[in-house]
Amino acid sequence: MPLMANWERWRSQRQDEELRGIEKPFEILTSKGTLLKGRMDRISYEPEQDEWIVSDYKTGTSKVPRQDTGEDLQMRCYALALTNLEEGINNLRVELVYLRDNDVRAAELDPQDLGRVERQVDAIHDRISSTTHYPAKREWYCEICRYNERCKLGLREDGKIITLLKTLAESEDYSARAEAAARLGEVGQEVTIHALMRTVLKDAETMVRTQAALSLGKMGDAWTISSLIRTVRQEALTDEILLALKLMAQRSLSCR
Repeated sequence: MPLMANWERWRSQRQDEELRGIEKPFEILTSKGTLLKGRMDRISYEPEQDEWIVSDYKTGTSKVPRQDTGEDLQMRCYALALTNLEEGINNLRVELVYLRDNDVRAAELDPQDLGRVERQVDAIHDRISSTTHYPAKREWYCEICRYNERCKLGLREDGKIITLLKTLAESEDYSARAEAAARLGEVGQEVTIHALMRTVLKDAETMVRTQAALSLGKMGDAWTISSLIRTVRQEALTDEILLALKLMAQRSLSCR
């Protein structure tokens, strides 16, 4: 009720604006093809100032520093979306409305300067796409998360990886260690690279080292090659190490 009362007090001060959207969904593509989807809490237009305003309601206690409002990625994405949905926007303001204490933090944005937001979104998308391991984290909001079932699958997958790593490190059966190394290669998670590299360097059985080298070749990147080469100076150079290096080098070159 206090939040609603604060919202009503804030809304009563905005009578001069034309309301243009509530919970406005958007779906746009950057020039590079990254899909950006979301929903804006409130869009309004102030005729006297010829200014468009995107407002976002905040109900928590954490706040964006006032001087950083114009650099907040969420609000800049909303601004980018609005310029895609509406033509001829000359003046644009974004504002964070903190309903617990009616604190409004606003910033003017230049509609012509939002290309930088596209590049930032593309860069974030590329970083996410290049990452293969997303460990599931259980929190209070899991019950309302649309990815809850997929996340549970991720937890089970993490459990499998832990079991395979334990087998690779501790089993006295070399055939079980070799099978674990092979299955880790099939899983293809970067988190297993260090364990596979250690196996290639130190395992007593040739079959286990060879299988670990084959799996490492599927995942290792330039950093892994460099790290393995640096370590080899202190280790005996084996056929398995050369095999891993060869496979990783071939993979790295093919990616280019």
